[in-house]
Amino acid sequence: MGRKKKVDKEEIIEYAKELYLTPNKDGNHQYSLREISTKIQQKFNTEVHYTTILKWIKKHDWERIWDEGVRYGVAELIAKSKEEKTKEEQFKEQIGKVKSNKAIMDINIIKLAYNFIIENGFQSTAEAIRAYETATKSLQNNDLIEKLTQEVYEPKIEIVIKGFDDDDD
Repeated sequence: MGRKKKVDKEEIIEYAKELYLTPNKDGNHQYSLREISTKIQQKFNTEVHYTTILKWIKKHDWERIWDEGVRYGVAELIAKSKEEKTKEEQFKEQIGKVKSNKAIMDINIIKLAYNFIIENGFQSTAEAIRAYETATKSLQNNDLIEKLTQEVYEPKIEIVIKGFDDDDD
């Protein structure tokens, strides 16, 4: 009557991972390690200390998944999601989408740069970079010359009144 049913350790670890990777509406962890420990106790009728969960986090690299999800801003999306996939699958899927979109943006930037090089008659990117650096230095020099010119050659107004000379006294 009071016998415990045998629980698979991997099932407990998987459950702990799901709870750990569950974000709240603000994109932070929904559950603390102690809360995860309590939920495991309630569901599996077995005690798992929160430090054990911390060891699992390090051993199975859950922190990397979480950090990458936060860096790419997907934790909030997952918190709002009603998908049936595991939290880990959702994290990886959303991170993949963000990386894919970034790759597309990078490709478009390269295409724009290439078009600029061709349209302006450059033979290579090195030539375009040299032209850019030269133009930048030239503009900086022109700005500097203009600034110095303004400071040195500011017009000065002298008023001379004829008939009065200070040296005549």
